[in-house]
Amino acid sequence: MTNIYKQKPKAVSKNSFSDLARDSIAAYIQELIDNRNASEEELKLPPEVRLSEELGLSRATVRQALSELEAEGMIMRIHGKGTFVNPYYQSMKLWLNPGTEFSQLIRGSGFEASARALRVYTVQADAIPIRGPESVSGPFTAIESLYYADNAPCIFCIDYLPSAYISEKEDIDAFLNSFHHYLFDKTGKSCKREYIKLSSISAEELKALCGGKVYLNSASCLVHEGHFYDQNNKLLFLSLAYFDTNYLDLSLMNRI
Repeated sequence: MTNIYKQKPKAVSKNSFSDLARDSIAAYIQELIDNRNASEEELKLPPEVRLSEELGLSRATVRQALSELEAEGMIMRIHGKGTFVNPYYQSMKLWLNPGTEFSQLIRGSGFEASARALRVYTVQADAIPIRGPESVSGPFTAIESLYYADNAPCIFCIDYLPSAYISEKEDIDAFLNSFHHYLFDKTGKSCKREYIKLSSISAEELKALCGGKVYLNSASCLVHEGHFYDQNNKLLFLSLAYFDTNYLDLSLMNRI
């Protein structure tokens, strides 16, 4: 096992927040991975207080950034031992984890990512085709969007947000760029937990659900149904996504 204290991460601007802190720490960790010796079985990160000092960020921001990297599968926290680089991280093409942005998934597969909103409309809770551990109520704003990998459609998604958070007149492009940041800016809430259900669907079944429209050029698709919860364990939004796995080779890793 190697404690990596000799390599100093680059300081982050005070104007940056957890997204830039996450990118800085991720780049630092990737540098450790690239420069490791073949004989080193484990890479241990410096404690939060040291990272905080060297990055010029608060411990709270560093802690949040590390939590995001843990959710992505890049690092592991072992109680009583510390924080380590996940030894399986490099061998997996792509992590599918709670709260992962679709654009991030696409870029992680080696493609240029882009997205466009198809339509926005209001729907009542009983018309939402997602069933989870609890019932939902009230009007929702549904956002149908299509994500592209090198200009080829690869994810068709319908997000359902309580209409109190977003209306049909909102700037949907801002939502598509980063729905987690959008929701945090709008509500002060962030996604902390997700209940998911995975299944598959044929091209004909998807075409029927989309009113005869063909969005993905795949014989079958992975279906991802998600209930996203905030830091107070309250429902934040619902998501129904269809993945063309010809473009996205997904892996799943969660803490248990």
